[in-house]
Amino acid sequence: MSTKYKSGDEVPLDALINRLEELSDQITKGNLSQFCMRVPAEVDYCPDLVMSTAATRLKELEKRPSSYYQALRAVTHFQGEYMEQDVAKLWERAVGKAKGELSIKEDKQQ
Repeated sequence: MSTKYKSGDEVPLDALINRLEELSDQITKGNLSQFCMRVPAEVDYCPDLVMSTAATRLKELEKRPSSYYQALRAVTHFQGEYMEQDVAKLWERAVGKAKGELSIKEDKQQ
């Protein structure tokens, strides 16, 4: 319980977790006295603010894996394209060398 945090973003995750566990415990015991408006509001204590901040952070976490996954797919895609280009170049070189060797041999035979 404090007013040292000005916004929910400043509240440490462990403080949010502890407060959510306290609120859960109070709800299961049927004690809803903590669910009231406080002045001044305490972002690390007031149930509505604690739950709102926790929900916001969960939403942010939910976005991260998909953005990481999309970034990984993009990198893999580009690596795949470059790898395909490299393989194609190597194939062309190999075929070109083989054709070159054949044409040289053919020239020698003629």
